[in-house]
Amino acid sequence: MEIGEIIKALRKTRRLTQGQLVIKSGVSQSAISMIETGGRDNPTIDVLTKLSLALDTTPDAILRRTGWLPPLPLEEEQAQEAASIFASLPPHARDHVLAMMRGLVDYHTSNKSILQSIAKRCFEIYEETGSLSEAVYYLYENVNVRDRERILQELTDWVEQEQAEGMIVKEHKQ
Repeated sequence: MEIGEIIKALRKTRRLTQGQLVIKSGVSQSAISMIETGGRDNPTIDVLTKLSLALDTTPDAILRRTGWLPPLPLEEEQAQEAASIFASLPPHARDHVLAMMRGLVDYHTSNKSILQSIAKRCFEIYEETGSLSEAVYYLYENVNVRDRERILQELTDWVEQEQAEGMIVKEHKQ
């Protein structure tokens, strides 16, 4: 895809007219029209930068879509997409999005520490009682299904490793 086609597609996706893009970018309407129709050589880096900023993207992102630059790893691509979406929001909406993101981070951080505590307690129960059944029972009472499988696998792996090293004997209580 050519740069002009990409700029036109971005402009239309953002529901901007060429006139609105002129106002946002400071690039003349004749230059925008020539770029979009391919009637002009590729824009200078200065013009490309102005247009990309006005379109809530980066010159690199446009050049990647042309194939002139290699694609980003998925994680970076997602981060750039998130940044672009965030930049297109009005200021009051950005505040709400930031608050939601902080809440998600807090939730996952606290959830992780809770799961670590539960996993630790499962290991302690096994060490205290020698009963894998009691440790698993505790796990099933305290963790949702998705997290249960992960912790159960960690517990099973640990028990197998300890048994292989002769550190513990096979379960002696039921």
